[in-house]
Amino acid sequence: MRWRILAVALLAVTAGCNAIGGSEDRTTLTPAPVPEDPPEDGPGSLLAPGVWADGRVDPGQLAKGQRAALENRSFRWLSTQNRSGQVDNVTAGSPSHYLIVFENGTRYYRDTNQIADHRSEYVYSHLSVYANGTHQFVRARAFTAAGTEYTRTPVTLSAYRHIRTTTEAVEKYLSVETTTIETVTNEGRTRIRIVGEGAGPLWSDTVRDYTVRAQVTPSGIVTDLSAHYQTVTDDSVESVDYRFTFQQLGNVTVTQPEWLPEARNRTDEYPR
Repeated sequence: MRWRILAVALLAVTAGCNAIGGSEDRTTLTPAPVPEDPPEDGPGSLLAPGVWADGRVDPGQLAKGQRAALENRSFRWLSTQNRSGQVDNVTAGSPSHYLIVFENGTRYYRDTNQIADHRSEYVYSHLSVYANGTHQFVRARAFTAAGTEYTRTPVTLSAYRHIRTTTEAVEKYLSVETTTIETVTNEGRTRIRIVGEGAGPLWSDTVRDYTVRAQVTPSGIVTDLSAHYQTVTDDSVESVDYRFTFQQLGNVTVTQPEWLPEARNRTDEYPR
């Protein structure tokens, strides 16, 4: 993988210190090599978890940084995807979305018509989930003629699942062949801009002309990302535009959806 650096502006970070304790005897030992602390400035400096000033980006480390930064923090996250293309001389488009409003592990709302991230949700064309602290209510519209279904179950902690949805997108869409980095400070706020090109190892060989742009906070949250690419097969060419953004970080309150009264009427208090 080749790397390029676009800007010289760097964000200094404080490096941790390593200490080695010695024994009390006088035996002379050959010390093991000690890793050097990452430099606070220069090409090897760390701008954010998994993002270096010399242009290197590790999507896995960046995803871990985002996971840590979102712990015990509320957020509102939205991803959108539009697929358009031609299959056997037929042109079609397919827009979709995935919204997460996360207050805490037992109070949240999510709404999606994208391909679901859980096996039990694959059969639904539109899924909405609301948790009020004690119960989780689900409204699911099936692909079949079954129509709209409602369920109510006791709520369980789900912070990991909702945060994971945002970090999996980071790992997938920042899997690229080349990146350039630029650090920008505006009104006292620092952001690291990443521009990537070429589909990386997480993508199939049908992906062409892959480009991605992202903005990252020094703490490791990818606040905004947009990607564009094509998938090319023997009988189809499809263009995909994908974007996610954190619409709000902190001070997020979940409100009940308009369909909740119907869900209460059509479900039991303690379903079997």
